[in-house]
Amino acid sequence: MFTLLLGEDRAAKDQQIARLKQELLPMKESQEFDLETLYGTQCDGDTLKKALIALPAVAAQRLVVIYEAEKLNEAGQQVLREHLLSQPAHLSVILDAQTTGKKNFFKDADFAAVVRTLRFDKPEIKNIFQVTLALDRRQPAAALKILDDLLNEGVHPLQMVPGLVWFWGKKRGRVAEDVYKKGLLVLQEADLNIKRSRLPARHTMEIAVMKLFALLP
Repeated sequence: MFTLLLGEDRAAKDQQIARLKQELLPMKESQEFDLETLYGTQCDGDTLKKALIALPAVAAQRLVVIYEAEKLNEAGQQVLREHLLSQPAHLSVILDAQTTGKKNFFKDADFAAVVRTLRFDKPEIKNIFQVTLALDRRQPAAALKILDDLLNEGVHPLQMVPGLVWFWGKKRGRVAEDVYKKGLLVLQEADLNIKRSRLPARHTMEIAVMKLFALLP
């Protein structure tokens, strides 16, 4: 079995590799004797060939994990291609790559036909500026959803207020002066409510975001 883990989400890929190791090599002894880890940047064709032709010592299969697989040189790619196409029953290979690269064979039809590809795109990092972007796009529901996610992840409301202040500061000259001042009062009120616990912090932030949205032209 050949599996390609493609993408930049390192944490998710490490979890998947751990699951596959446990699935293919459930016994501690098998992980000691039948598991080999290589790196594409440090692996020549001969080293890779030795790893792939070796027979399992304890388990039914041998597992070879190749990190940075997209950086294998041409000789390494050729060795990998030969074993990939022959699909030896005793061998499983996990290829860990950030991208498919420009010159490697990950895009070949032969590769796609016999390799299972799992994508691990880098998770989008949420922050208060995504809330303000949603407001600019006239997407209040999306803004509240991102705000809720941030609060659930443990971001303190007082850490988000400066981002809203920055956002509203950019509106000066784009909204009427009296509207701009109303926005400042909204932010000042939110800051005080959070610091003095007048309202639940989540509720305070939701109200502030929606009041700012209502003031946008």
